[in-house]
Amino acid sequence: MADTKLSALAALTGANVADGDLFYVDDISVTTSKSITAAVAVQDLLFLQYISDTQAAQTLEGPISIQMRTAEALVTADAICRMALKVVSEDGATVRATLLAFADFGSGTEWNTSLRNQIFAFQDQVTSYTCILGDRLLLELGCNHAAAAVSLSVSHGDDNANDLTENQETDTTALNPYLKFYKRVTFQATLGNDIIALAGSYQSPTRTRPQPARMIGY
Repeated sequence: MADTKLSALAALTGANVADGDLFYVDDISVTTSKSITAAVAVQDLLFLQYISDTQAAQTLEGPISIQMRTAEALVTADAICRMALKVVSEDGATVRATLLAFADFGSGTEWNTSLRNQIFAFQDQVTSYTCILGDRLLLELGCNHAAAAVSLSVSHGDDNANDLTENQETDTTALNPYLKFYKRVTFQATLGNDIIALAGSYQSPTRTRPQPARMIGY
């Protein structure tokens, strides 16, 4: 990702797997806490952005799912998931398309006071878009909260052998969060039989998990 001009973002990359394309959000399992003092009590909050490697020219369509562990410090925060998925130009200067506008695509369940699996999206249909060579995916994760001052936590990483369960909100173990496409997504660098170049190495689609991406920031 040395060529990206998008600052304070994290790399997203993936390989073809049997039941869809999984994009892991970084390579080390960590819990990121952030305290926010808001001028108004009720507002939408963006707390994480992820940018993908450059894509091949293709049509993006079909459903997606997103799982990640989250927590709110106090029940009065009333935090509810928000997310958006976009296509941006290679340099990040242009938003090509909004696949899912910033909204709640999850269950509507309030976050727990300890880290727990949360549904950000489950088999939600994206707006079909034909991207050009070099475009990138941009994933934005956030929440809506009720309190004027809130403390929120999210757990992101890719150091576990297992992933968070899809369409479930009871896992408390630090399993891997992910963005899942149900239709194949092809990146710009490819070789032979659908082998995708990941972070300078080549990964066979027969493996169940891609090479972890490198966390740049949030």
